[in-house]
Amino acid sequence: FGKRFAKRFGVAANTHSALGYVALRVLVDALQRARSTEGLAIRNALMATKDFQAVQGPPGTKVVFDEIGGAHFKIGLSVVKDGKRVLLPYE
Repeated sequence: FGKRFAKRFGVAANTHSALGYVALRVLVDALQRARSTEGLAIRNALMATKDFQAVQGPPGTKVVFDEIGGAHFKIGLSVVKDGKRVLLPYE
């Protein structure tokens, strides 16, 4: 995702661009599964989203919605150490 984003837009991808990309893809997926523009149908399709592939987090990170509509997925954290960005281990 990061390489394609930078090539297309001329700037490095960040957390916000990755989250926005995944949010839009989740919505499009739900709309296709709902086969309707009715709000309740879209909501139900969103809530039924399971294991949607994310572009952020460790390889294989999937988005899953809980029973109240919260989206859960792993996301990384980095720190600057000795002037260099260091990615912390995923837990």
